[in-house]
Amino acid sequence: MGTPLLTKDDIPLSETECISCGQCSKVCPSGAVRENDEDLHELLALMNEYLDGNEGAFERYISGRTADSLRTNSVKPPDDDEIMNAILEETGRAGSGLGADESATKSKTSKPKKKKTTKQGDKIFILQCAPSTRVSLAECFGEESGTISIRRLVGAAKAAGFDYVFDTDWAADLTIIEEACELLTRLEKGGPFPMFTSCCPAWINLVEKRFPHLIPHVSTCRSPMMMMGAVIRTFFCKKMNLDPANVVSVAMMPCTAKKDEIHRERMFFNGKKTVDYVLTTREFARFLGARHVDLNQVERFPFDDPLGETTGAAALFGVTGGVMEAAIRTVHEWVTGEPYPLEQMPYQVSLRGLSSLKEAEIKLGDNIVRVAVVSGGKNVQELLRRIGKKGSTKYHFIEVMACPSGCINGGGQPISLQHDVVVRRMQALYAIDSHSKIRLCHENESLKQFYREAYGITELAHPTKHRGIERPEELHILHTSYTSHAKRDFQSFDGLGTDASSSQSGGAILILYGSQGGRTATKAQEFAQSGRLLHFPVRCMAMSAYDPRCLENEKFVMVLVSTFGEGSLPDNAQAFYNFLAHADPGSYDNIEYTVCAFGSSDYAKFCEAGKQFDAIFEQVGAKRITNLVECDENSMDQGEEMFEVWKTYIWSLMGSTGQSSHEPSYPKYTVVPAIASSKAPLIRCPPGFKFVDFISSELIAKNTNEFILPKDEDVLEAHKKAIVVEESETHLIKFSLENSGVSYEAGHIISILPKNPKNVVEMFLKKLGLDQHSHISVTSLEKGTHSGDIPPLLTVGELFYQYIDLCGPPTKKFLRDLPFYAIEDDDKNKLLALLDKDDKVLAEYLSERTYYEVFEDFPSVILPMSILISIIPLIQPRVYAVASSPKQNPSQLDLVVRHKRFMTRNGRIRDGLCSSYLLSLNSTSATSLVAVRTSRSSLMHPKKPMHPILFFGVHSGISFFRGLMQEREFLKKSEEELGPAVLVYQPHAGVKGMEEEKFFIPEMSSFQKMGCLSNFYVVGSDVSGRSSTVSGMHEMRESGKVEEMEAADEFEMVLSSVISSKDEPKITGHAHFEMKEQRGEQKEEGQKESSLKGKSGKEISKQVIDDDDDDDDDDDDDDDDDDDDDIVEKEDGNSDDAKLIHFVHRNIVWLVKYLKHPRCHLFYSGPARGIPQRLLEELRNGFMEHSGLTESKATAWWERMEREQRVHIESYSSRGGTGGSVGTEVSYVSSLIVEKNKTDALLYQLLPKVYADRIKQGAKRIADHHECVSVLFADICGFTQMSSSVTADTVVDMLDELFHEFDVLTEKMEIVKVKNIGDAIMCCCGLFDEKDHALRLLRYGLGMISIVDDYSKRAKRIVNIRVGINSGPLMAGVIGSKTPMLDLFGDTVNVASRMESNGVPHHVQISQSTRDLIERKDLEFEHRSVLAKGKGEVPTYLLKCADCKKLMSILSQ
Repeated sequence: MGTPLLTKDDIPLSETECISCGQCSKVCPSGAVRENDEDLHELLALMNEYLDGNEGAFERYISGRTADSLRTNSVKPPDDDEIMNAILEETGRAGSGLGADESATKSKTSKPKKKKTTKQGDKIFILQCAPSTRVSLAECFGEESGTISIRRLVGAAKAAGFDYVFDTDWAADLTIIEEACELLTRLEKGGPFPMFTSCCPAWINLVEKRFPHLIPHVSTCRSPMMMMGAVIRTFFCKKMNLDPANVVSVAMMPCTAKKDEIHRERMFFNGKKTVDYVLTTREFARFLGARHVDLNQVERFPFDDPLGETTGAAALFGVTGGVMEAAIRTVHEWVTGEPYPLEQMPYQVSLRGLSSLKEAEIKLGDNIVRVAVVSGGKNVQELLRRIGKKGSTKYHFIEVMACPSGCINGGGQPISLQHDVVVRRMQALYAIDSHSKIRLCHENESLKQFYREAYGITELAHPTKHRGIERPEELHILHTSYTSHAKRDFQSFDGLGTDASSSQSGGAILILYGSQGGRTATKAQEFAQSGRLLHFPVRCMAMSAYDPRCLENEKFVMVLVSTFGEGSLPDNAQAFYNFLAHADPGSYDNIEYTVCAFGSSDYAKFCEAGKQFDAIFEQVGAKRITNLVECDENSMDQGEEMFEVWKTYIWSLMGSTGQSSHEPSYPKYTVVPAIASSKAPLIRCPPGFKFVDFISSELIAKNTNEFILPKDEDVLEAHKKAIVVEESETHLIKFSLENSGVSYEAGHIISILPKNPKNVVEMFLKKLGLDQHSHISVTSLEKGTHSGDIPPLLTVGELFYQYIDLCGPPTKKFLRDLPFYAIEDDDKNKLLALLDKDDKVLAEYLSERTYYEVFEDFPSVILPMSILISIIPLIQPRVYAVASSPKQNPSQLDLVVRHKRFMTRNGRIRDGLCSSYLLSLNSTSATSLVAVRTSRSSLMHPKKPMHPILFFGVHSGISFFRGLMQEREFLKKSEEELGPAVLVYQPHAGVKGMEEEKFFIPEMSSFQKMGCLSNFYVVGSDVSGRSSTVSGMHEMRESGKVEEMEAADEFEMVLSSVISSKDEPKITGHAHFEMKEQRGEQKEEGQKESSLKGKSGKEISKQVIDDDDDDDDDDDDDDDDDDDDDIVEKEDGNSDDAKLIHFVHRNIVWLVKYLKHPRCHLFYSGPARGIPQRLLEELRNGFMEHSGLTESKATAWWERMEREQRVHIESYSSRGGTGGSVGTEVSYVSSLIVEKNKTDALLYQLLPKVYADRIKQGAKRIADHHECVSVLFADICGFTQMSSSVTADTVVDMLDELFHEFDVLTEKMEIVKVKNIGDAIMCCCGLFDEKDHALRLLRYGLGMISIVDDYSKRAKRIVNIRVGINSGPLMAGVIGSKTPMLDLFGDTVNVASRMESNGVPHHVQISQSTRDLIERKDLEFEHRSVLAKGKGEVPTYLLKCADCKKLMSILSQ
């Protein structure tokens, strides 16, 4: 037999999602169902100790947690059965609530108890009382239902020991103010609708457990009880100089659900509850009995100030429809500006009474607002079904109470089965309202004082119509948020899943993914899970499963999409994209979105699908949360780091504090034993790669740097013999391509998939107890078939040798998973302690370890194979430049590899995974097969060999040039005519560089002799015996012979053949490069040209080539040398890197002549540490200055070269593994500069340049104090009335035209625009230039009036403007991270606003302080005075002006 009790949905009673409404406790005749009275017993024990002197009573109760332990220390509370029987009598009168032992107190008057001092830190007991309890508590003491007992209630609480008794009605007024603001804001923004009230905690429980998709529709306002609790802990304690930790906050409520509301962590204050205990009305009667207090025998007191003054509207909270009525009174008056007609009570008939559902249409100005009131859990769910089935939002505002009839019939109220009892309680609350002196919440003077003192808000009014009223961030203590606690998909039961608008819209955050293979789908689910752990309501689904018609109801949309093939959209994303493509521009401006794109940089159209979605969302009007994020699956970590950064950043923007629980990672693969086929190859080639044979390795250069060990003595002792921090060797590696199927071209790059060291794998498998020869089958859960990265059948040894990156740097996410799999508590505790350390310590630990070494540190951590290979990333291919040409040797491929071996700070030896793997190869063994694949780079030889080449090769970046030279050698032998080619080579610094030169220089010399290379320049370092900056290629270091011919002369010969071309450039293009101030000595353009032409070859050599000749007798040359030395010092980054830029700067005239050839190709190959960007900037700046072209033509010329893809950039960086083997990654620097310029331009539009530059330099906070600044406010007169009489287009066009001209004027007059506020503008002068700031701002004000005059004439419409100016000290700061904005603070700003608001149309009014700063005697002012809040009467001066333009002209002289 099944469970004996079921709910209406056939769910067993034990599995129901109880919402704690307590209604069952009111109808259970046996008394078996009752509220949890733990709060009652704890409170009594606490008072017993602190008030009655029974020291230790509370601790004894907490340790025992039994009613007996309480009753031995205090008077026995009345038995529940006695109260129940008395309440259920036919007379409807409740029992007295007093036990037999308290009968003696009935005839005495209970007085407030005096607190007995028991120890330091006495508790302050504070009680708040809900509206409906004052009309029901008396029933527990034998009085008629509906009896109002306000003053007796306060007196009884005081007699029981409470220090303060506050009225929750005060917080109900506060709730209405906040809720009204929220409703009006939603009405202006268009939703989301309907908005539901949030003061009923049982209703909130229902939403979170059964209807989580409605969370965005629920008001963010806390309930009155929780608002009061927060205000007590903050405002009241501060005002009364109380320690919040000593306050015991108690609430008497009609509701059992209030007991779990106080445990909501999002409403805690400093990590603790804001309300400590909740007593139901019934419990409070028992509490009074236990404290020997009779409600009928107490002195009467009013509620305490300052949280005691209330309005009649607040009392209505206790009855269904009351919250709605109170809100409408305030909203009506705020919107219409007219007093609410309390006498007529226009909506009383619709909203009052005990009907389960009430509806009304409220006229607010020209708008109709549809509202509903519903009470009772069953009725609430029925209403939600109706809304869902209709598929449209009929209502704007809905009041919801879970208990039938509202709080007057709450689960904690005195029990009565008679309907008349509830009616009398309702009538009593209506009577309190009608007899109240103040009946509108916003007229509560105590509330006004609270807003004024706590937040500086001086007027309670419409939040959007009064720009002077700002909603401070501190108001968050009055608001909260909710999260889904649904255990099952209840929508199928509720009928809300039958319609697209109800099933798919409404969630606060929508995550949509487009995935072809499955990896992006997994990432989307991971992203969604991380949001849920941070308590965000999220929905995650494939684009094909989402109805795009629901986009109009969404707020936040997060898109994750992969690129399929050559730039195609995934199949499940195509229909969704097509829908957006056919949508009207701007039709989804309700959405804020971000796109995270996944793709492989191996493809030309990298992340193309993500780019398309980013563009289409912008086209339909959505607002971008972040720029497009691109995760490269071909990177060392498969884009994991970028994805993690994006994920963390998005949740931080959404309001996350970063605190979330961590769940173990889900497996990405399944691993099962397999039977090997006899035909299976002994060595399986990784998917997507081909095997080539290792031939040989030739050592080119070797370098050793001594290491200064850390100060740690233990480390020092352990590494006495290892005093080397870095050893690096450069090798020329050769591979055989015979029978490999691999092909390539000069300028290609090669990707090599390395293997883990043999000893590491053997020790790791031994630790796990795995046989490396066992065969397994690996299936990817992301793709539903075998992994595309791992063969479906392989051995355990193959898996860990070739695929799992045991030597890679571990991540924090990996470390978080390990405690779940630690067998021994010691390892688990160590891991948890490590994870608790700050980020710096944790980052240092991770930087010193590999994945394998982490397992060594925690030996009891044993992971299942499927988890192990899921949380450790796969080995990624390392990318190198091909240093050969197949036309020279079709069956061979060369590459230059730098092997780096170094010691970490803690003495661990590291080397590059791939380089060490390559150097360990032996051509005679079976392990000589290497998995590779080739692909194009940007450094391909020009299709037409006659086109000139200018190549900058830094460090091992010369490898590319070696391949190009072999290509040119073959073309030369084939009698192809070659154009000039010049190489500028910067080797490594030190001995290593000299060793490399011994290999490369002879090769380059031979290329030059064959006519493949026109010239070769070496940008050197400071090694003895080398030219320290630049030399001709003919200077052979090893022989010590230097020819007499000057490099500059040779370069001039090359240029003469290049510049003879008559080709004219096409003046078109789109690229834009950032202009940069020319460094070094500044001369007139004509002087520069003549100074060069007038010198001999020898003199030119001194200026252009000989950088460091400080002993030259020529004074001019000495000056030049000094300037250039400064340049080298100012270069940021590595000083060795700066020498290339230094060379370019000194030789810019010759380089510009070379670049001016219409078909010149510019190449760069080398490190990506900012050198390519700086190199291009230097070249472009020099081109603009020395090309002899006008700025526009020079810009067009450069853009044409970029557009025709004659700027080739290939940069590399140390990547992957633990040793930093050199790889190559494509970086189109020009595009980066363009994007950087766009970002900088946007920043400069938002902020003054001084502040923008500080942010770019890394400033995290900008807050400055200024002694004297002038501030201007200007406002269009009668704008509100004007805007109501014309169309929206007319209003926007007018503001756009005026504000555009204002902005032009601010730039012209160097005025700082702070912000627009509706039809007003705020500016200042003197932040950065204190000279005549008051007078300059006065001129600007006159200019604004002139602009408005001209507009009035053009538009044939009278438009006036008021201008006010004040000067004085203030604070300036940049606020916001997503959209940083300048703002000003201080009394100076407030007075400036008063100057404007109390000014005269078409005039400038200034304050006394501004007048004192204006020394002009030819200005005429009218002396006036205005009344300013908080200052009384202040003097002002109105500028007399008949002709603003004429006066502006006079003032400018």
